[in-house]
Amino acid sequence: MLFARYQSRLLVWLASLSLLVAFVGAMTVQFIGGARLLETLPVFLTIPAC
Repeated sequence: MLFARYQSRLLVWLASLSLLVAFVGAMTVQFIGGARLLETLPVFLTIPAC
């Protein structure tokens, strides 16, 4: 849709790359938040180390 409107391959590439960077950043924040949440679990709920 961007190419149809602006007729610029450079703009399409820049928009695509910026979306990928934003998605990777959002995924990273989600993984960090999940890891911090799992750190707060009581000891009896965690998997014992071998």
